[in-house]
Amino acid sequence: MSGRHRIDEVPARGGTALDRVGATLDRVADLAAVALAALAFYVAGFGVFDNAVVSAGTVTLALVIGFLTHRGDGDGDLGGGEGK
Repeated sequence: MSGRHRIDEVPARGGTALDRVGATLDRVADLAAVALAALAFYVAGFGVFDNAVVSAGTVTLALVIGFLTHRGDGDGDLGGGEGK
């Protein structure tokens, strides 16, 4: 598995704090994905109410999902440094 928890695999209290944070971030990302899908269904069914609002909402939700699901490559380097 790629570090993501399944919805029914919530780390127990005995898990590390990082596991609990990861599970929480996964749940928030799942909620953002549901909100993005709901926005898509609303626009498909009723049309665009304001193009700027719909575009901003779509991009914002996509960015939130992207940032919350990215776990990095695990080397601890934030990128752009020497040695790669």
